[in-house]
Amino acid sequence: MGESSEPSVEHADETAERPSSAKRLWPVLKWTLFAALLVFVGWRAWKLWSAEPDAFANLDWQPWWLVPSAVAYVVGWIPSVWFWRLLLARIDGPVGVADASRAYYCGHLGKYIPGKALVLVIRAALLKDRGARPGAAALTAAYETLAMMAVGG
Repeated sequence: MGESSEPSVEHADETAERPSSAKRLWPVLKWTLFAALLVFVGWRAWKLWSAEPDAFANLDWQPWWLVPSAVAYVVGWIPSVWFWRLLLARIDGPVGVADASRAYYCGHLGKYIPGKALVLVIRAALLKDRGARPGAAALTAAYETLAMMAVGG
């Protein structure tokens, strides 16, 4: 008669230690997206290379130019990162500069997946653990993209 329908303390500890299925699937999903990015970037590079194979035959390859190119790329996107971070702060609260920059630049990889919507998913996922709501991060990323396209237009 003294049996209770509540789980024992030992049983509760065992179930609390087991990760949920979402937590177990998250690394698989991240690596799958990473592999998809590599496939699509490689496919695009191969397509460009095979379209004009002679154009690259006499290419004077100087790898040291990659350093100033990378610096120019990062510096060139700083206003966009700043604008996106400002939008996010107005809607959802402040996000650190390093976190916003990381999410912004990593999000660029999503452009290589057909449909380009993965940019929003990558940015939102990278800021989710940094205190930003995924919906706010995706919404502001979409607005920032549209604003930058309008500026370019």
